[in-house]
Amino acid sequence: MGCRVTSVSIPKGSIGPYIENSKRKIPSIIGQYENDDFQLWSDDDPFEHADNNEGFHTCGSLRAVAVNLLNKSCWKLNVEIEVSSAELLDKKLELYGDNDASVDVIRPGSSPLVFSEIGRHRLSMTVEPPWAATDVPWGLAGNIAWRLQNVGNGKWVGLNSTRLEFYALNHTLPAPFKSNTVPVELLRQVLLPRQMWTPSDTWENYCCRLAFQDFTFQYDVMNGAPLYYALGTETLADGTKKAKGDFKLGMYLNSVGRRKAVNCYDQASAMQVFLLLSPTITAADWMFMEPFGFIHTTVLVGRGACNNPFYKKNGTLPIVRRSVIERTSFRNHAFVHVRRESNSGLKVVDACCGPHTGTEDLNTYITNSIDSKKNWRWRSEPRVDGEVRDARLGWGITEILMGLNTGEGRRVG
Repeated sequence: MGCRVTSVSIPKGSIGPYIENSKRKIPSIIGQYENDDFQLWSDDDPFEHADNNEGFHTCGSLRAVAVNLLNKSCWKLNVEIEVSSAELLDKKLELYGDNDASVDVIRPGSSPLVFSEIGRHRLSMTVEPPWAATDVPWGLAGNIAWRLQNVGNGKWVGLNSTRLEFYALNHTLPAPFKSNTVPVELLRQVLLPRQMWTPSDTWENYCCRLAFQDFTFQYDVMNGAPLYYALGTETLADGTKKAKGDFKLGMYLNSVGRRKAVNCYDQASAMQVFLLLSPTITAADWMFMEPFGFIHTTVLVGRGACNNPFYKKNGTLPIVRRSVIERTSFRNHAFVHVRRESNSGLKVVDACCGPHTGTEDLNTYITNSIDSKKNWRWRSEPRVDGEVRDARLGWGITEILMGLNTGEGRRVG
């Protein structure tokens, strides 16, 4: 074919945040750099960094890389190609990279290539698939099929394939992320599916609906107990104890598609982590509200329409008459308060019931969610309806754990 790609790399100054790969290593921090580049693929050993994860249905890389979503100059790769045919010399050419989802996911610079001699040539290419945006995180993973096109006659020739896993997101990740490091499994489950969604979706709507419907979790209608969030304590250097919240993200992501049980603490934790991947989100606070109360008939995650969330525990139905004594309620509830960079107002995201996708303030959310007993003239029990004053910052997440067993805790970062 007269030409082939021999290596793909990225300038080390473009990298950030850092990705912890599936082997729990962070090669973009400790990796091999040549000429200030971090090598992503080389034909010296084409499969050296391949990471084919059947559980996530991903053809990934142990050298997955993340860059600043807001700075398109960081979306560039350095691609080295070897020209071995004189037929390619002194012609205007363009190099493109395609993958299974789309053509032209990697694009050439502004000027066509003109090779004047046989040998190896270093090119600057831009990763910009059709679903790429500068305000919503995105990614791509898999094999890149390269093709060289003759600008003059439009003919093209296929070259070899290389492996690439590339993400654009928040350049500086806040707590609960540690050391500006993010686990690759999170990016694979949250960022890669976005290429199939409507480009106009807000990040809040996308993340909420992903966890609420696509991940197929089901609310625990027996006890409402958390499986992935655990509240505990940590001892500080001065001997005092402080509340801490662990989110078992590895277990949560490994349960996607398996119809596993969750509660509101689990879903609020997922929303806090997912939302903070975007630089346009300036706050995503884990909120706790007690009391909460009876809920309007709404959709409970994985359970359908419901106004009686613990119907399995007392053998009733998901929807009952408002006034029956067997009707159950949320004693407390967790959700996320989110603020956008472009809007100083706080909005609610709730991926447990509703869902509520970041369009309501707290007052509106409470009105739309809680079936107030003030409207029940035949009930005279003490107040159990939550009000704005009952919502406060919860314990939230202090540690992200990637272990796959209940007792296993691998902190990220």
